[in-house]
Amino acid sequence: MTARHGVLRAGSTDPPPATSEFTALEGLLTAAADVAEAARPEQRLLWRCARVAPSPATLAEIRALGATLDADGWARVVARAEREGVENLLFTQIAAADLLPIMPTAVIERLRERWGAVTLLARRLELRLEQLLPELAAAGVAAIPLKGVGLARRAYGGSLSLRPVTDIDLLVRPSDAAAWRAVFPSAGFAPLAGRGDPLSGHALRFHETQFVSVNGLRLEAHLSLCRLPAYRRAFAEAAIWRRAQPTTIHGVAALGLALEDELRYLSLHYAALHHASRLIWLVDVAELLRTRGNEVVWERLVEETIAWRCAAPLAITLQRAAALLDAPAPPWALERLTSAALTRPERRAWLAGQAPMSDWRRFLAQTLALETTTQRLLLLRSGGASLAKRLRQRRQPTNRL
Repeated sequence: MTARHGVLRAGSTDPPPATSEFTALEGLLTAAADVAEAARPEQRLLWRCARVAPSPATLAEIRALGATLDADGWARVVARAEREGVENLLFTQIAAADLLPIMPTAVIERLRERWGAVTLLARRLELRLEQLLPELAAAGVAAIPLKGVGLARRAYGGSLSLRPVTDIDLLVRPSDAAAWRAVFPSAGFAPLAGRGDPLSGHALRFHETQFVSVNGLRLEAHLSLCRLPAYRRAFAEAAIWRRAQPTTIHGVAALGLALEDELRYLSLHYAALHHASRLIWLVDVAELLRTRGNEVVWERLVEETIAWRCAAPLAITLQRAAALLDAPAPPWALERLTSAALTRPERRAWLAGQAPMSDWRRFLAQTLALETTTQRLLLLRSGGASLAKRLRQRRQPTNRL
């Protein structure tokens, strides 16, 4: 597919300006191929390096693109790679392409420094997760690790160095809150002020609680996979847990999301929650498809996603993963998801999800989507006053000189 509105700048993964609910979404769905063609050499180099095992042809392209860069160009590529979370993938592939001899020494040293920092933090988090999972199991708490070190081990060739990880993400049941809130402190994680209680305003709004260890390691306990009311049907709690599969993380027993649920979740995270803004989250999907794509039941994934009106995030993510990172995805699946994503109900769901957190309609939808009256009253009390204040400030006339 090609873009019809020119809404993406070459070399950018930023979302287009929302000129209307139709053109903004259509631009995201159809612009990836044109962006790939129009990108600058620096951006193309980053896309070619953002993969675990490039083909010989891709390595040759990396070598040719790298040969065109001067010192400033290399500095820009590395700076962008750090922002996009792919600095260690970049380092790995430029070394494989024999580009290190022509690179500035300062750039190489920066990449070596980042390699060590990323690897060390990921291993520290993995060790803590390996200790935490048996403690949760002993307390009768089911937990599903999300993204992070588990995904690095499964989709990045088993390497913790290639996928930056900044915290531990666990999906837990709200009904088990008393148990996991007791386990976390005993495991060395203290609740962050105002964010450790499942009934706090933060938890009711973002469906997560947050904890931190004495040495600064962070833990997020997710109460659901989706905080956007328009997409909650695709991530219904009971069905997610019913489909979860036994797995291991570095030899430690764990639960994992069903593959189709994980693809939907990673796509929601990349496209809807973070506006298709960071390359590493797209690499997550591309590498998962490379390593386990033959296990995807594509017909079921497509049909269920369309039925649950969650086609737009998945279509955007798969289109970009295929166009920018050569991820394997059946063309017929992309076409059906894209067609469904442009229907009126999907456009409305997408528009609702892209509203700013300060939007009163989004706040009201989140409040009404809560399960109990107590939760709704607590959210209204914690967030209603600040929201009303922001609305009043917006309505006040601006003094003009």
